[in-house]
Amino acid sequence: MERSQLQTVKDNVTDFGKGFVQTTVENPWNGVAQVLNEIPGVKVKELHSATSGGKVSFAEELGAKTGSIAELVGVTLATKFGAKSIFQLGAAAEKRAIVQAGTFGLAGAINGGVFTPSEDHDHLFTARIKQGAIQAATFASMSFTSAALGGGFEGSLAKRMSINAAGGAVGGATSALLTEGVMHHRLASADQIVSDAATYAVFGAAFTGVHFAVGKAMRVPEAGAVKEEYPAQIKEMLTPFKRLSTEPILGPREGKFDSAGAFNPTATRLPDGDVAILYRAQDAKGVSTVGFARTASDGVTVLERSDEPVLAPKVENERLGIEDPRMTADTVNPAQWDLTATKWDGDNAQLADWTSTDLRNWQERGIMMPANEGTWNKQWTKSGSIVSREVDGKFVPEKIDGKFWMFYMGNRAAGVDEMGLASSADGKSWSDATSEPILPARPGHFDSNVVEPGPTAILTDHGINLIYSGGMPYEGSKGMYKYQAGVAVFDKADPTKLLYRSTKPVFSPETSWEKENSSTTVHQVPNVVFPQGIVPDGRGNYIVYYGAADSYVGAATTRFEPVNRFDWLNGLNDSAQQSALRSPALTNTEVQDDKKKVAN
Repeated sequence: MERSQLQTVKDNVTDFGKGFVQTTVENPWNGVAQVLNEIPGVKVKELHSATSGGKVSFAEELGAKTGSIAELVGVTLATKFGAKSIFQLGAAAEKRAIVQAGTFGLAGAINGGVFTPSEDHDHLFTARIKQGAIQAATFASMSFTSAALGGGFEGSLAKRMSINAAGGAVGGATSALLTEGVMHHRLASADQIVSDAATYAVFGAAFTGVHFAVGKAMRVPEAGAVKEEYPAQIKEMLTPFKRLSTEPILGPREGKFDSAGAFNPTATRLPDGDVAILYRAQDAKGVSTVGFARTASDGVTVLERSDEPVLAPKVENERLGIEDPRMTADTVNPAQWDLTATKWDGDNAQLADWTSTDLRNWQERGIMMPANEGTWNKQWTKSGSIVSREVDGKFVPEKIDGKFWMFYMGNRAAGVDEMGLASSADGKSWSDATSEPILPARPGHFDSNVVEPGPTAILTDHGINLIYSGGMPYEGSKGMYKYQAGVAVFDKADPTKLLYRSTKPVFSPETSWEKENSSTTVHQVPNVVFPQGIVPDGRGNYIVYYGAADSYVGAATTRFEPVNRFDWLNGLNDSAQQSALRSPALTNTEVQDDKKKVAN
């Protein structure tokens, strides 16, 4: 065959291929019809939209629009992953908005530049460049608007739809203005702007609904998910927390010692299977004491609650409160309980130790980590979490390399609280084990300003597993921080060796009682989940007790799972993964009347 004939065949095949792609993305039915009509004797009617001229039926218009939507979704998803490395600018909200807008803008550019037919008065290449620019600006403006309003892929479905509808309206107006200005060199009419804005708004809301439904059905991680990398030593990990109740299990009681708040709890499993909870109580003057409650074996049904505190200020260095208790078996006598808590006198906070045989009567052992005397922590000391192993449902401190170990919080700079590590040969006298924080604050992360130990650090055959709280500023916070939970794992033979630290929180404030304080007269911090107690549930899980908004006690559940179980979720530490593991009924919960339902 001559070269000219080969070229003719090549051109014919290329033209057919281009035509098939163009036809298919515009109307899937016509793509199939085009192929079938190449078969001798077969004639399938094609459907034509109004843009081709003539009157069309609803079915024909629907077929054409389906192709356009399929094209947009396909190209957007493809370019979103392809452009990820190009636009990877950082984790701040403003930069995420730029990343998202840039990604969708690139999708629009490909959509307009590749699949747009030529205008009669323009060269094909020129027309595609123009359309690419128009659609890039359109989709970028849609995305940036949605991001500026809080992001269109998080929160309740109604919130997502309203945000993306607003973004769609801005994109539609942008499209109308640019299409008329760039392609036709004239101003768009008001009617055209309103029409396009309304059309894109409907599309934005509809796309959100489909995205939400598909994500739920496939349990797909949403925007922002990252792949966690685990060292070879990490064999198992605590799963993201699942709330055991949409309501707090403890809250303030009018006229009692906990009238302003009942929060930041510790807990232990009792010999009869019930759970004892010791919690921080706050009165109307803002003074903190320790209250007692007992639940049934389920850990959430409250059976008993003390009318008076079981631990209250007695001496000058605790005159304004005893705060944030954490409990294990005693380091000296495992038959009794040990309680670490923070003394507060208005000037200094310092970590101290108490013991008890009945959980209601406590004797002070002494200051564990004095304020203003540490190696790196130059001011306060708080929040002692002693490394312990689970033994018959109770956490018992265990020596590693001949010493007991305890994580605590100190600070070496104003406004930044970081985590330290202390050790003790006898379980009574403690000192810093490191010259620097064991877990320093991380700028730009959820723990940028506060890194505080949570419940008992759990020692297993695979490592030391520590749940901790991270604090970070947020817009409108008035100098206060949002508190979320993270996870860290240390070497089982060397507590000074960090193996893993979560890059994103595993538990965050979601319900109204986790976001809003109960009191307006004493100092309380909103937007807080603060894990501080943990007990085994007897079924291979753990119940985590946490403080909520410095006002309430909540309960959640977690368990150890092999690391490879997290791989299909594309990482452990994104909030989307938390939602995927929680039941749909508990996701995006909004409790309207929860404060009236608190257990008394």
